[in-house]
Amino acid sequence: MHELPGANLMNSTLVADVGHGGHRHLHVRFLFDFIFNKDRESLTRLWFYLPAETARAVTRVLGEEAAAVFSARVIQADSRKNGCSLNGVLAAVREVSARQVLFLDIDRFIYRLTWQPLPVAVSGVWFRPNFHYSSAKFLHEGAWQRAIGILKRGVARVLCARAGIRRLFVFDAAAADYATRQFGTDKVRYLPDPFAFPAQTGPKPLPGRRERIVFAIVGSISRRKGIFSFLAALELLAPEDQLRIELRIVGRTEESETALLTEIITRASESTLAKITYRNEFVSDEAIDLAIVEADVLLLLYRRFIGSSGLMIRAALLGRPVVATRYGLIGAMVNRHCLGLTVDPYDHAGIARAITRVIDGGPLGYDAAAARRFAAMHSPELYVNGLYELIADAVPEVPAIGLVAAVDSQAALAPAGAPAQSLSGYVRAEGSRHG
Repeated sequence: MHELPGANLMNSTLVADVGHGGHRHLHVRFLFDFIFNKDRESLTRLWFYLPAETARAVTRVLGEEAAAVFSARVIQADSRKNGCSLNGVLAAVREVSARQVLFLDIDRFIYRLTWQPLPVAVSGVWFRPNFHYSSAKFLHEGAWQRAIGILKRGVARVLCARAGIRRLFVFDAAAADYATRQFGTDKVRYLPDPFAFPAQTGPKPLPGRRERIVFAIVGSISRRKGIFSFLAALELLAPEDQLRIELRIVGRTEESETALLTEIITRASESTLAKITYRNEFVSDEAIDLAIVEADVLLLLYRRFIGSSGLMIRAALLGRPVVATRYGLIGAMVNRHCLGLTVDPYDHAGIARAITRVIDGGPLGYDAAAARRFAAMHSPELYVNGLYELIADAVPEVPAIGLVAAVDSQAALAPAGAPAQSLSGYVRAEGSRHG
């Protein structure tokens, strides 16, 4: 068992984040930085259960002293030994005799947590709650997402009723309000999606006049970001309009999708007059900021995704409008805070019209001052304050908790259909899965 010199074991917390990739390491870093500088003594009651990749990413950006302290508080989650499962997390809880576990991404465990016996208090950040969408008038991506929304509503109700679930944090204030009204609980709390502000903040001037308007897709690259839809929309434009467009795709592609994305991008480069560049490589946060600044518009055409987006916040801070999905939290925030245009990511003609509006200098629904106010709402301090209060508070006794009633609603739909060979056909086939 790990030793905790001078620790109050009755109030120790295991912070767990067993996912990979994206900007999740930033959330770990924000929390550690805050506690390291504000209440270093409490680190003797705190453990981090992380994959090696996440731990390394955090250590790289810490100072020497902080990195040493952080490394001493890390327990590695080994995916080869089932370490990234809920059983792996609970084993780590027992190893350090923690009294509570805080998941920085609880989404993958929400279904099992409706019935799993809980030996300690459980809290977590729920990235993609959509149980409240019909009430908040948000949009679902067809029947599949509506079914998931119904299922998650039942899951949320059960989780809020469980004595062992202490707190559920969400990036959507409407979800917290809905839980308070409909479930009669204050367990669901709003936190802003945190963003690492660059040293030089504020909007950047647009590049000087150039022959092509630059659209950018950046970060972790996959088909989920709507690349195929944008390329299919390019095919619908007149040749003279294609000549006015440059698409820059910057970021590491998921290995399972590299071959297909390369093929589709190559095909689009040959079939249209648009200039398309594709850099399949790791990009630092600074390089992502630079890619956004050097573009005219950031593309956020997410598909099958209903959560928040750090890239949306980055674009708002750096003064770049977005063309984004109309669905979920991204669509709601873009419209509410005047961050740009929203479109149906499966509607190629609609995306083509949005592209035309951009290159013709038409209105994009973008308000730079409103975008700056939106970005300011997402400081890391606001995020970690909520988590710190949970960690600092005394942990209540958790009764022995067994099974609870199963959720009645369940998603009965399954993905179906094979991708077509043509670009437009491929996207239509995949989009048909979502109603």
